[in-house]
Amino acid sequence: MLKSSSIVFAALIVTRFFGFLFNSLLTKSITQEEYGSYTFAWSIAQLGVGLLLLGIPSATAYYIALNRGRGESEKVNAYIKTGFVLDVALVIISMSGVVLVNRFFPNIFSLNRELVLFLLLMFAIHGMGFFFSLAINGYRRPEIGTMFAAVTPISSYLALMVLSFLGYGFYPILMSIVASLAVQYILCAYYVTKNWGLGGKFQPGLTKDLIKFGIPLIFTDVSNGLLWSAGIYVIKFYDSFANVGIFWAASMITGVMLIFPQAMLSIFSPVVSELFGREDKEKIQQISSYIIERLVLLSLPLIVMLLLFPEGILKIVFTEDYSSGASTMRVLSISAFLTGIYLFFITVISNSGHPQQNSKIMFIGATSNVVLSIVLVKYFGIIGASVASLISSAIILAIAFRWARRIVKIVIYRDRLLKIMIALAAVIPFIYVIKISFTNLFLAFILSLAIMIIIYFAVLFGLKTFREEDGIMVKSVLGETKLSASIIKILRKGVS
Repeated sequence: MLKSSSIVFAALIVTRFFGFLFNSLLTKSITQEEYGSYTFAWSIAQLGVGLLLLGIPSATAYYIALNRGRGESEKVNAYIKTGFVLDVALVIISMSGVVLVNRFFPNIFSLNRELVLFLLLMFAIHGMGFFFSLAINGYRRPEIGTMFAAVTPISSYLALMVLSFLGYGFYPILMSIVASLAVQYILCAYYVTKNWGLGGKFQPGLTKDLIKFGIPLIFTDVSNGLLWSAGIYVIKFYDSFANVGIFWAASMITGVMLIFPQAMLSIFSPVVSELFGREDKEKIQQISSYIIERLVLLSLPLIVMLLLFPEGILKIVFTEDYSSGASTMRVLSISAFLTGIYLFFITVISNSGHPQQNSKIMFIGATSNVVLSIVLVKYFGIIGASVASLISSAIILAIAFRWARRIVKIVIYRDRLLKIMIALAAVIPFIYVIKISFTNLFLAFILSLAIMIIIYFAVLFGLKTFREEDGIMVKSVLGETKLSASIIKILRKGVS
């Protein structure tokens, strides 16, 4: 299990890294208006999949896992065949509906023909491919789906490099993105059909089970989508695609804050699930306190860097035109930190067998984000969207924490958190001096990052802030190697 989780961890890092490279190069290859319109169209396609496919992909994955656990292979085959037929039918019907809506109400999307075509293609590919991706999870092979997910950003980045070098414009680039996503999902479909096939019989009677289970998941899928994209839609309504692009660029940067939470949860979530199965709440409490401490320990240095160098980071990663999103990025960095924390509590609630409660929590958060965005963006522009995101993240965190504490006692050791704050306070003066002393933003950022890593972790080591669980973390990522053994040996000297 830890081996599978470590693969998920590595694939997640690769996906984030190349996604970062791709968006960086993309903003240098097209205008802000074009980048914003691309972001808007792709967000609409993703939201449409969550809303219009009635949760069939997720429901199918659930019944695959359920019936595999029961050893009923015929039912597994029947559910995947029935789910696939329903999924394809809903994709076709939904695409027809989008075409009709755009024809008679063109101002809803405000996209030209090329972007509407891009939206439809991305919806079709994502709608059918997402089915196979979740089916792989249903067969308990999440590491395979995660590895395939890395194909899209890698191939998109490589294709963009070639197209930019050859001087191609916006629309050929869009088609290369479509092709990259298609490659990812073709691999998913091939893996499913090769290993398990689609040879089962279509059984209309199973559609009731799939739809009944899937419809409640719509709230979760749409809520998740709106938590990330409500600001995009409202900014487009009140403003322009250019500011949509600036807002999304800032969001991309602060998304780095979520790498550690997602990676840690990919490793420890299966462990927590097993512990709930054994009803070993004492061990869950121990792991919970560890994860929260490590999320704080790893996230705070990133927050400091994002708060002190927003303009420089935006200029380095994107272009100078995007530096106007600095204030937005500052707010979104705090929002991302809160998101990383509440993701853990959401995981605890889900693993304990209360996924319906998560649906309610995410729905409340998404609704607050939409309402606040509508109110704040009108008067404060893209900063209003970031504030709406921050408030909604705080609301979700408060509710999720309250519910998680009902399930398991979550202990937060103040002395350990105090050591982390001391280490952070020790390094901030050095970072600030570097910032005001260097005019070269890139040099100042790189030097500050190096100083941050060295001093911060040196102080943590001196204060003996590390724990035995850090060794488990290292071993799960690097395996039983000489390197992991050496790192663990060093870390143990910093264990209190």
